[in-house]
Amino acid sequence: MENKRKFPRIHESVNIKWKKKDHVAKDASECSDITSDVSEGGARLIVYEKMNVGDPLDLELQLPSGRRVCSEAKVAWIKDFEILGPKGQTGYEIGVQFINISDNDKEELKQYFSWCT
Repeated sequence: MENKRKFPRIHESVNIKWKKKDHVAKDASECSDITSDVSEGGARLIVYEKMNVGDPLDLELQLPSGRRVCSEAKVAWIKDFEILGPKGQTGYEIGVQFINISDNDKEELKQYFSWCT
């Protein structure tokens, strides 16, 4: 199978905070997660809120170096799954694409990825 990714993925744990940009509710709640699938172009997250492809997010990645990288992002793809348990909750695996990221933060990511590979 051909790999269509523009950037290679690393499989290191990275703390990530995300907030769905909601133009109606400016006080949307912030969620934290740990992703182990991240690249210079985006990341894969597990969320418990229904989203749509194209939804905008604000992201903050906490790199192991202690540095923070901030980016706007958009949902690129979604896969839903059922969580085992009495409530049968649905979770969503989403891929997000980084957009509108500063040159300094891009460079910080590049340095991090070169350290990991």
